[in-house]
Amino acid sequence: MTATNESSPGQRLTRVLMTIVAATCASCGAAETVDEVVGRPTEPQAVSRLRSCPEFGWWLMLPKTPAVGDPAEIVVNVSDQDTPLDKIAFNWVATAGEFSAPQLLQTSFTCHAEGHQTLALVARDDTDCERVLDIQITCFPP
Repeated sequence: MTATNESSPGQRLTRVLMTIVAATCASCGAAETVDEVVGRPTEPQAVSRLRSCPEFGWWLMLPKTPAVGDPAEIVVNVSDQDTPLDKIAFNWVATAGEFSAPQLLQTSFTCHAEGHQTLALVARDDTDCERVLDIQITCFPP
Protein backbone atom coordinates (compact mmCIF):
# COMPACT_ATOMS: atom_id res chain seq x y z
CA MET A 1 0.00 0.00 0.00
CA THR A 2 1.42 3.37 -1.00
CA ALA A 3 0.88 6.41 1.21
CA THR A 4 -0.56 9.45 -0.51
CA ASN A 5 -1.58 12.89 0.59
CA GLU A 6 -4.92 12.51 -1.15
CA SER A 7 -7.95 11.17 0.67
CA SER A 8 -11.63 10.82 -0.02
CA PRO A 9 -14.20 13.06 1.67
CA GLY A 10 -15.24 10.05 3.78
CA GLN A 11 -11.67 9.47 4.98
CA ARG A 12 -11.28 13.16 5.84
CA LEU A 13 -14.59 13.11 7.75
CA THR A 14 -13.48 10.00 9.64
CA ARG A 15 -10.19 11.68 10.64
CA VAL A 16 -12.03 14.82 11.76
CA LEU A 17 -14.56 12.81 13.81
CA MET A 18 -11.82 10.71 15.41
CA THR A 19 -9.90 13.88 16.33
CA ILE A 20 -13.00 15.46 17.85
CA VAL A 21 -13.86 12.31 19.81
CA ALA A 22 -10.33 11.89 21.12
CA ALA A 23 -9.94 15.55 22.08
CA THR A 24 -13.30 16.61 23.45
CA CYS A 25 -15.74 13.83 24.14
CA ALA A 26 -14.91 11.89 27.28
CA SER A 27 -18.52 10.70 27.66
CA CYS A 28 -18.83 9.35 24.11
CA GLY A 29 -18.47 5.70 23.28
CA ALA A 30 -15.64 3.86 21.66
CA ALA A 31 -15.64 0.36 20.33
CA GLU A 32 -13.07 -1.97 21.79
CA THR A 33 -10.28 -2.79 19.39
CA VAL A 34 -7.76 -5.57 19.18
CA ASP A 35 -4.66 -4.29 17.44
CA GLU A 36 -1.83 -6.55 18.49
CA VAL A 37 1.02 -6.87 16.05
CA VAL A 38 2.78 -10.20 16.52
CA GLY A 39 5.94 -11.00 14.61
CA ARG A 40 5.61 -8.32 11.94
CA PRO A 41 8.13 -9.16 9.20
CA THR A 42 10.78 -6.55 8.40
CA GLU A 43 10.91 -7.56 4.72
CA PRO A 44 8.02 -8.27 2.34
CA GLN A 45 7.03 -11.93 2.46
CA ALA A 46 4.41 -14.10 0.80
CA VAL A 47 1.27 -14.16 2.91
CA SER A 48 -1.56 -16.64 2.63
CA ARG A 49 -4.93 -15.01 1.99
CA LEU A 50 -7.25 -15.62 4.91
CA ARG A 51 -10.82 -14.39 4.92
CA SER A 52 -11.37 -11.54 7.33
CA CYS A 53 -14.57 -10.42 9.00
CA PRO A 54 -15.90 -6.91 9.54
CA GLU A 55 -14.13 -5.12 12.39
CA PHE A 56 -15.51 -2.18 14.40
CA GLY A 57 -12.98 0.62 14.90
CA TRP A 58 -14.93 3.21 16.91
CA TRP A 59 -18.38 4.66 17.41
CA LEU A 60 -19.83 7.99 18.39
CA MET A 61 -23.30 8.76 19.73
CA LEU A 62 -24.45 12.29 20.54
CA PRO A 63 -25.99 12.66 22.99
CA LYS A 64 -24.97 9.40 24.64
CA THR A 65 -27.82 9.71 27.16
CA PRO A 66 -30.84 10.84 25.11
CA ALA A 67 -34.29 11.71 26.39
CA VAL A 68 -37.25 9.57 25.35
CA GLY A 69 -38.54 10.88 22.02
CA ASP A 70 -35.37 12.85 21.19
CA PRO A 71 -33.09 11.48 18.47
CA ALA A 72 -29.41 10.73 19.06
CA GLU A 73 -27.02 10.71 16.11
CA ILE A 74 -24.78 7.63 15.72
CA VAL A 75 -21.71 7.10 13.52
CA VAL A 76 -19.76 3.82 13.42
CA ASN A 77 -16.42 3.02 11.78
CA VAL A 78 -16.18 -0.46 10.23
CA SER A 79 -13.53 -2.07 8.05
CA ASP A 80 -12.97 -5.45 6.44
CA GLN A 81 -9.62 -6.30 4.87
CA ASP A 82 -11.07 -8.28 1.99
CA THR A 83 -14.58 -6.88 1.49
CA PRO A 84 -15.38 -3.37 0.24
CA LEU A 85 -17.59 -1.37 2.60
CA ASP A 86 -20.42 -1.25 0.05
CA LYS A 87 -20.53 -5.08 0.09
CA ILE A 88 -21.09 -5.29 3.86
CA ALA A 89 -24.70 -5.53 5.05
CA PHE A 90 -25.61 -3.61 8.22
CA ASN A 91 -28.65 -3.91 10.46
CA TRP A 92 -29.37 -1.95 13.65
CA VAL A 93 -31.70 -3.39 16.34
CA ALA A 94 -32.63 -2.04 19.78
CA THR A 95 -34.51 -3.16 22.88
CA ALA A 96 -36.91 -0.19 22.82
CA GLY A 97 -36.66 2.42 20.11
CA GLU A 98 -36.19 2.96 16.41
CA PHE A 99 -33.49 3.90 13.93
CA SER A 100 -33.99 6.38 11.10
CA ALA A 101 -31.87 4.24 8.74
CA PRO A 102 -31.29 0.78 10.28
CA GLN A 103 -29.20 -0.38 7.30
CA LEU A 104 -26.60 2.45 7.48
CA LEU A 105 -23.52 3.13 9.61
CA GLN A 106 -24.65 6.71 10.21
CA THR A 107 -28.17 6.87 11.61
CA SER A 108 -30.35 8.39 14.32
CA PHE A 109 -31.83 6.46 17.24
CA THR A 110 -34.95 7.56 19.13
CA CYS A 111 -35.71 5.99 22.53
CA HIS A 112 -39.27 4.79 23.09
CA ALA A 113 -38.84 3.94 26.79
CA GLU A 114 -36.74 5.26 29.63
CA GLY A 115 -34.03 3.18 31.26
CA HIS A 116 -31.18 1.03 30.02
CA GLN A 117 -31.25 0.12 26.34
CA THR A 118 -29.05 -2.08 24.19
CA LEU A 119 -28.37 -0.97 20.64
CA ALA A 120 -26.80 -3.60 18.40
CA LEU A 121 -25.26 -3.22 14.96
CA VAL A 122 -24.85 -6.43 12.97
CA ALA A 123 -22.27 -6.29 10.16
CA ARG A 124 -22.18 -9.19 7.67
CA ASP A 125 -19.71 -9.40 4.78
CA ASP A 126 -20.05 -11.16 1.44
CA THR A 127 -18.79 -14.47 2.93
CA ASP A 128 -21.49 -14.38 5.65
CA CYS A 129 -18.93 -13.59 8.33
CA GLU A 130 -20.83 -11.61 10.97
CA ARG A 131 -19.79 -9.31 13.82
CA VAL A 132 -22.03 -7.54 16.34
CA LEU A 133 -21.36 -4.25 18.12
CA ASP A 134 -23.42 -3.79 21.32
CA ILE A 135 -23.84 -0.26 22.69
CA GLN A 136 -25.34 0.21 26.16
CA ILE A 137 -27.15 3.51 26.74
CA THR A 138 -29.57 5.02 29.21
CA CYS A 139 -32.64 6.89 28.01
CA PHE A 140 -34.03 9.55 30.33
CA PRO A 141 -37.59 10.84 30.76
CA PRO A 142 -38.54 13.64 28.37
